[in-house]
Amino acid sequence: MTKTQSRTTTALLLLIPLMILTGCRNEVDDRVLDFAQSTVEQQSQQTQQLTEATQRLIEGDAKARAEVLALQQLLVEHDSDGRRELVALQASLDQQRAGLEQERRFLAAERVRAPLVAAALTDVALMLACALPLIVAICALRVASRESFDISSMNEFLVGELCEPSLGLLPAVGERPLLNQHSCSSTVSPPPSDF
Repeated sequence: MTKTQSRTTTALLLLIPLMILTGCRNEVDDRVLDFAQSTVEQQSQQTQQLTEATQRLIEGDAKARAEVLALQQLLVEHDSDGRRELVALQASLDQQRAGLEQERRFLAAERVRAPLVAAALTDVALMLACALPLIVAICALRVASRESFDISSMNEFLVGELCEPSLGLLPAVGERPLLNQHSCSSTVSPPPSDF
């Protein structure tokens, strides 16, 4: 190789990168410029989309807040109505409970009173049953004193009534050992009078 050729080759070698750099720079600048413009356009579109999305989000949030406020107000109204109903229900239950308590007290007093009334009625009936023979005797004596009855005939009548087996007031003659073996149908002599 000659010196001129080597100089030419060296110059070419130096010029080639310089030409590449100059030629690439225009393409690189155009590419960079295109990329930057597309990036700016994309960012602008993204910003616009983000703005629109933010606007929709704000509108949706405002709408949701309005719905929440409306629901909350409705809930407060229903809650106050529900509370009124609950208070009315509680008052009704309190009245029913008071009525049941009054009825329970009445029944408890009735349970205490019923045996007392039954015992008093039994005692009165027993006293009347015990007093009945005395009343009959007093009535008989009054009748006897008004009319001149013979006491011996009255005694005979009373003893005959007492000895009547169908009444069962006295045991039969053979059942009592203390009685004499006389029958009740025989004439009974009047008891000796001590008067």
